[in-house]
Amino acid sequence: GMYCEDLFQALFRNFPSDIFYIWTASKKRPKNMFSFALEKYPNAKEVHTPLSGAKIEFMMKNFGYPKIDDIAETQAMKKGILPWTGKFDAAIFLAPFTAPVEDNCLKVICINDFSELHFPEYFSPLEQKLYTKSNYKREIFNSDVIVTPSLFVQEDLVKTFGIEIEKTYVLGSGILEQDSSGNDDVLKTEEEKIAEHEQEEKVHDALPEKFFFARGIFSQLNNFPALLKAFTLFQARFGEKSWALVVEEEKSGDLEHAFVDYKNCIALPPLSQKERIEVLEKAQAFLYPSFHDGVGKPILEAMRYGCPVLSSNYGALPEIYEEVALSFDPTKHLEILKAMKRIYSEKEIRENLSQAGKEWSFDTKFLWDDIAERFMHLLQEKREDKDEALEEEG
Repeated sequence: GMYCEDLFQALFRNFPSDIFYIWTASKKRPKNMFSFALEKYPNAKEVHTPLSGAKIEFMMKNFGYPKIDDIAETQAMKKGILPWTGKFDAAIFLAPFTAPVEDNCLKVICINDFSELHFPEYFSPLEQKLYTKSNYKREIFNSDVIVTPSLFVQEDLVKTFGIEIEKTYVLGSGILEQDSSGNDDVLKTEEEKIAEHEQEEKVHDALPEKFFFARGIFSQLNNFPALLKAFTLFQARFGEKSWALVVEEEKSGDLEHAFVDYKNCIALPPLSQKERIEVLEKAQAFLYPSFHDGVGKPILEAMRYGCPVLSSNYGALPEIYEEVALSFDPTKHLEILKAMKRIYSEKEIRENLSQAGKEWSFDTKFLWDDIAERFMHLLQEKREDKDEALEEEG
């Protein structure tokens, strides 16, 4: 998940003397979300098991074997990147993937939110099969530490599974600085770099003078129809045809047919971080009509680059933006329209939200370096607690 990816990047960067082992399993060595990290950070090491991931998953789920830390440790030793007497201090996973570990290993799971569990109809059959309550329950009750990005997800976790709140920890959510992302040039060919430059020029040329920006709204968990209805009314009521609605697609072609009957609606292909920053810096406001978001990264990113935020008041979003955004009920298009109107007619509101949001996004609870520090402190504390408990048992 994106939350774990960002967290691990911050860990690699901030703790260069600690070694982080990335375990993968498949018949062929995969190019995964951490491929760039293996190139950039000497303390990130890959441990790959050349067996079918599905076969290992079946064995772990039905027999609780093999133990992931045992497999990874053995292969790391054979590869010469872990001493023969070495043991992992902790194993970190994204729930609800099956992850059995030895009793002496500190097991930590990360939970982004429970979108797939609460809204299964919006996800693929494969996702529905994976993100079940029983799968979550197995990993939750077999872990030592559960971390979440927000109070909203923590409360949802406690309510849904009856877990003791003392076992859960809210780390917070943040965004990476531009030079810390996985979009580095280390894995790109010259052809890819040229194509990327051409794409940047196309995005730049496509941007109108004044526009609202939205992204991720093609998902069923964002109220795209209400947003389009609000924007259509905005144009009709204020006679403002020079303003546009610019939407970043999740996949190229997502909105090819959706905008056919709408004027001044522009679809952009999936953007690189550099391209998205340019769009955010030029937009009059960022719109986010989400029904369920436990992390809130899109609005944090908008605030970081000075774009006023108009956001849903569902999920974890209110605890993230607090007083530095205009909020609305995503089920009510007239509330979205009201927020648009304020951005259109009140220059002072735009300027205040831009400045306040930018300052707020640099609060320590939204900085990955600080989040990584809190996470490592938590791991050290819980590792000591587990060692003491194992001593008492032994």
